[in-house]
Amino acid sequence: MTDIHHLHMDAFYRLRHIALFLVLSAIDIAFGAAAGAAAVAMGAHVEGVSVTGHALGIGTVAATTKSGLLAFVGFLGLAHNMNIAARMLLIIATSVFGISIIITTQVCNAVLGQTPSELLIAAVVAAIPLQWEEMGMYIGSKAYREKDSSTGEQKTRFVPGSVLTSWLALVGFDALGGYTFARVAQNQGMHICGLGSAAASGAVYGMLSGIPRMLSYLAWGVVHQ
Repeated sequence: MTDIHHLHMDAFYRLRHIALFLVLSAIDIAFGAAAGAAAVAMGAHVEGVSVTGHALGIGTVAATTKSGLLAFVGFLGLAHNMNIAARMLLIIATSVFGISIIITTQVCNAVLGQTPSELLIAAVVAAIPLQWEEMGMYIGSKAYREKDSSTGEQKTRFVPGSVLTSWLALVGFDALGGYTFARVAQNQGMHICGLGSAAASGAVYGMLSGIPRMLSYLAWGVVHQ
């Protein structure tokens, strides 16, 4: 009877994890789409030009692609039945550097009809501060995990200020990523936009896309408490 009970509980926890993942992924995609459009609008505003529906659409689709890819890989990770080669390929493709290249290629093809190598280089370099962002999030989450003395399980110790700090850091790193992309492209003779507008676009994107990431941090923390 105890074994059956444990099986039922394991199934319940697994279904709960999948349901929470799907809800959080949907929220992330929705906020990502809004963040992409808002970033384009902010860039146009700082540049002093009018924004078109086509430009907003490109920003929305690009941001949705990023969120969708991450959600897809995360969902596959829940299955635990992928072979190592496929798993490694997906990890590389959805790393910060892989995502930067994919999104840059998507946007360039939509706007220019091709993807200049200069912009791919800019995308890789701009991914460096975004990688710092990911490392900071990981280190921050580990810092607030502690072992339960009775069960030995890792549990989350909530520190409200840490969530706000992580969100602000995310905004800052995304702004730096936008600035870096524009600067590297400019250094290679390709003027994409002003450095200020690139940084502002990155900050707005980070501000909105960071909300579901903080919600996810809190939600998984509650589940694993």
